Amino acid sequence: MSLTKETYTHLFSENKIGDINLKNRIIMAPMETNMASSSGEVTSKMIKYYAERAKGGAGAIIVEFTCVEREHGLGSPHQLLIDDDSFISGHRAIAMEIKSHGSKAFLQLHHAGRETRKSVIGRQPLAPSPIPCKVMKESPKELTIEEIKMIEDKFISAAYRAYKAGYDGVELHAAHGYLLNGFLSPYSNKRTDKYGGSLENRGRIIKNVIQGIKKTVDGNFPVIIRFSMDEFIEEGLNIGEGIKFAKFFEDSGASAIHASTGIFESIDRNVEPMSFSEGWRIPMARRVKEAINIPVIGVGVIRDPAFADKIIKNQDIDFVAMGRSFLADPHWAKKAKEGNQDLIIKCTSCCYCAERVTKHAEVRCSVNPVTGREADLLPLVKADKPLRVAVIGGGSAGMVAALTAEEKGHHVTLFEANDKLGGLLDVAAAGVHKEKWAWFFDSLIKRIGYSKVNVQLNKKVSEADLLEMDFDKLIIATGMIPKHDPIKTDHSIPIMDVVEAFRNKETINGKKVVVLGSRGAGLEMSHYLAENNNKVIAISRSGKREIGRNIDPLNRRDIMSHIKFLPIQFLTNTDIDRVENNKLILITNEGETFSINVDLIISARGFKPNDLFINNEYDRIGSCKEPRKILDAVLEGYIAGNSLS
Repeated sequence: MSLTKETYTHLFSENKIGDINLKNRIIMAPMETNMASSSGEVTSKMIKYYAERAKGGAGAIIVEFTCVEREHGLGSPHQLLIDDDSFISGHRAIAMEIKSHGSKAFLQLHHAGRETRKSVIGRQPLAPSPIPCKVMKESPKELTIEEIKMIEDKFISAAYRAYKAGYDGVELHAAHGYLLNGFLSPYSNKRTDKYGGSLENRGRIIKNVIQGIKKTVDGNFPVIIRFSMDEFIEEGLNIGEGIKFAKFFEDSGASAIHASTGIFESIDRNVEPMSFSEGWRIPMARRVKEAINIPVIGVGVIRDPAFADKIIKNQDIDFVAMGRSFLADPHWAKKAKEGNQDLIIKCTSCCYCAERVTKHAEVRCSVNPVTGREADLLPLVKADKPLRVAVIGGGSAGMVAALTAEEKGHHVTLFEANDKLGGLLDVAAAGVHKEKWAWFFDSLIKRIGYSKVNVQLNKKVSEADLLEMDFDKLIIATGMIPKHDPIKTDHSIPIMDVVEAFRNKETINGKKVVVLGSRGAGLEMSHYLAENNNKVIAISRSGKREIGRNIDPLNRRDIMSHIKFLPIQFLTNTDIDRVENNKLILITNEGETFSINVDLIISARGFKPNDLFINNEYDRIGSCKEPRKILDAVLEGYIAGNSLS
């Protein structure tokens, strides 16, 4: 298979932020990594993380949120700091590493405001007004005028340290509910002094910081303002006032606007779950651009280089910012520039990265096992002696193992029992708004096609076959299959498992369906059926709190918000007793029984390993060891392939 080459001339044209020339229109957005030391210092693993992304060809990288005042402003125990000169050398190492690969380096300056906890800072948070965030649930102290001026000075001093460290500019984090955003928003700022009320007063702190940086640091040192142009919350900032603020920031001396959305209480407008379409924020960013003359950076589910090129061509925005896309594929920009867009691993918006950093854990990615582990995993280098490698099973674990081993120079044969590769990835992508998993599926298939991996379809390998195979290394990756709990039935109501149901979903229409199980697969099955002209009863042996529990919090919240308007009835603390005479007999945890009439029963009560082999000496990876998630399969596949020397 040959690569389909495309050219993205608009995306790879030069442009400036202030006096700083960027080689292309691609900016890596700042993202929390939790890789700093517990004292806020730059670490070697953090440098390697940013180096990999700078090698990937971005025009600029905005280094993650960095606290300007640790006593009250820290948002995470492992957040970067720059509130003291002692941090300059570490930041210089990051800035120089990024710039050595041809990217420009910016630093995001941050104060958490009310979006932190006493458990992080050891004291009461600060805010423009004593209004708690409904997510953090911490009552903040209202800032005095003197404290506000102190914080302004902290931002200005931090910018000067960034300048001394060699950064090309800074970004003020005035989005997502943090302190500066808190001043802008009428939702969180109820002050009646010169820092509250009118737009000019609410924006005063940012104006003072911008002008202080220009005066103290350098009049030409770029200052980007990242702010939420719409908070998507009642009484909060809306796009109309957001446009006015953008003009206000321009008049105050800002060099560019990074047009974001949302606060903690509308987190899905900042870290989007899978239901959000590509570039959904861009029309709002275009309205901002039409009102000002400085560059506008657009952000929000930008995954495809053709789409990114189009919005630059259409002058919707001046630069595209991508965060999670650079977690999924650090070389996104390089691959796009070289016309290798088919090799790009796109972010699926699965939100695993967000789930981890919310827990103050180091950043990771479901589809890129190296993200956050750049300093820990063995580098992928050619093997001294190529081995003959057999991988049994063509799901995500098997394909990643095969691709990784082949990239190391080994001769790989991939055996798959079915007529196509993918394992259960097609099922993962079959639910409502789950089609982004098909991006990952498609990427693996294309990469296999472009590789030298020898794919053997419709080849079910037995234990006897393994003994006869002439390979140096065998890797078992046969995945998982649905569990079939015994059901007492007279077969008067058809029963199918969730995999069969998803693969034949178009045939289920206009029916009353019982879904056994309400966690990940069961909830997604119920969601799909209810969206498609079926009435659904979801049966859960557990309580209501366990519904969808093994789905990441952002996507779970998103699904629950959609299904509350759909014809789904949840029966919790209930189990199936038997099927007889065209009735389903159910039993509660208290032992009470009752019957219902249904057309179909779908079992979604988990999975079990599809381990077909007795010999325990074979290397097993992925869900054939224990049913788990795609991220586990991808990591184990990578490690298995890379460990072959």
